[in-house]
Amino acid sequence: DYITGYKNILICKMGKNKYILQKMKSAFIVSFTIVFVGLGLNLILSQVVFNGGTNTPFDAEPLKYDSFVMVETFLFEISYTHPLTTNIVYILITAIFAGVLGMMGAALAISIHERKMVYALTFAIWFIPILFKNSSMHIFQPFMEYGFNVVVPVAIWCIVLYILVIITAIIWEKKIVEV
Repeated sequence: DYITGYKNILICKMGKNKYILQKMKSAFIVSFTIVFVGLGLNLILSQVVFNGGTNTPFDAEPLKYDSFVMVETFLFEISYTHPLTTNIVYILITAIFAGVLGMMGAALAISIHERKMVYALTFAIWFIPILFKNSSMHIFQPFMEYGFNVVVPVAIWCIVLYILVIITAIIWEKKIVEV
């Protein structure tokens, strides 16, 4: 929109607030839908192919909880006793995070206008929380040994970080950049 000048036309027709809101909505919906449909299709196929997701056609017995040597946490207990519900919840969580990250990328694209910079910043802001000891990957990983005391603070920290980037980029675009 920016390179072709179409952004200015849209802002003049719609107004800057409506333009930004439309871009944020579409970025969230597209990112959320792509991840949700992909992971949902994966879940459906694994339920069909692997007989409910707990065993393979080549295995006579389903997985046994006793065979795990793991720290037992409440989150793991819930995950193990309700695997389908757990997978659906984690698909929703992952899709929501994908939507927020899509919004972050769109907000950066609206305010920065330089593709290489937007890609690099979006990747860096997404990747930095992965590098910590309590990685953001724990948020998306069902059936793990970590409990809510690890997952919830990481999820809150990541969402706050992403939303702060979105708000900062939108404020930058609204207040500083002139059409």
